[in-house]
Amino acid sequence: PTSLELTPHDRISITSDSEFEVFPGSGTSEDPYLIDGYNITTTSDEGIYIRGTTKYFIIRNCYVDAREYGISIRNVAGGTATVINNTCDNNEYGILLWHSVSSTVANNTFTNCGLKIVEDTIDAYLSHTVENNWVNGKILGFYTNLDSTIIDEPVYGQLILVNCTNVTVRDQILNRASIGLFLYSCTYSVIINNTCSNNSIGISLQSSGSATVANNTCNSNDNRGLWFSFSGSSTVVNNTCSNNIDDGIYLYSSGSSTVVNNTCSNNNHRGIALYHSGSST
Repeated sequence: PTSLELTPHDRISITSDSEFEVFPGSGTSEDPYLIDGYNITTTSDEGIYIRGTTKYFIIRNCYVDAREYGISIRNVAGGTATVINNTCDNNEYGILLWHSVSSTVANNTFTNCGLKIVEDTIDAYLSHTVENNWVNGKILGFYTNLDSTIIDEPVYGQLILVNCTNVTVRDQILNRASIGLFLYSCTYSVIINNTCSNNSIGISLQSSGSATVANNTCNSNDNRGLWFSFSGSSTVVNNTCSNNIDDGIYLYSSGSSTVVNNTCSNNNHRGIALYHSGSST
């Protein structure tokens, strides 16, 4: 939906089940609450904010333009959240799923933003249904359990990989997508010759050790260019990570890694930072 076709609405904040009652529905799986057909254009941090609820709900056919999170879903009961056919424009993060397992995100369109998922376990990440979403006119690739796969067709606007082994990602342009490329619990990944700029984070590896990250360009991101967390024994070589608001390259608890021949200039904080990452070169 375009913003002109929808009903203008102020920011929506729901932090208890009773606050859903102004919307149609009863909150059951057969009759979920509906947040449907709104234009929410706001300078607030979130356009739609739902936290700590247990009722079933659907957010659909909305246009959301907020300062930080377009649609933010945090700590809701498993399987209760469905986010479909929305347009998220110019948010830092278009849609956030935070510890809200078994959610569905489908048929959404992102412009200058993308999807962020935060969970603590592989099973939690794997519980989500993410399909047929578009980032800056290209596919949002959400892939799980891949093995010995090469992703080299430049058709993606954002890539999220979970529990993959021996996957190569190369020759992608993943700009203005919140997090251009995100890996969780992936091993022996090869990330080469990608451009991930003007995001919040260019490339993020979480619990994804033994990776090779080479010849990527991660410039002008609002946070960090390359971010490794609990992703040790990795090789980081010949990347350009400049003009980022925070660090160019940041390793946290990612020891025994090799970081060489990278160009990290004009970052606002540090060019290369290693924290709790001993035995690295």
